[in-house]
Amino acid sequence: MGDLEQQIEERIAQNEANKQSLIIFGRDVTKIPCFKQSFFNGILSGVGVGIITFMFTSKPRLASHWMVGSFGGVTITFYCVCRYQYAKEQIVISRMKGLMQEAMITEGVEHEEKLKEVIKLAEA
Repeated sequence: MGDLEQQIEERIAQNEANKQSLIIFGRDVTKIPCFKQSFFNGILSGVGVGIITFMFTSKPRLASHWMVGSFGGVTITFYCVCRYQYAKEQIVISRMKGLMQEAMITEGVEHEEKLKEVIKLAEA
């Protein structure tokens, strides 16, 4: 079993080394939250709107304008909504971390106070 696990770990390391990244303005866009999903939705909606516009009007120039416009609009809208939700989640996570730290600090305080009271009663 140990040999199999080692082979799996080597394969994972090779996949990580072979991953290609897209760097724009010095940032790896594959690491930006919501970028991949919003871009994908923008592309699909652009193609869909372009095809539908071409089917109804038979004008390739008009269809391409609608395609680019819907791509841009959907991408920007989806990215803004996704980042807003991401920011809200990060705020909740940071609050939870603070509450958990506070709970860890005060975890045994009530129990110790009760023990002291019991000891005082037992001594009396």
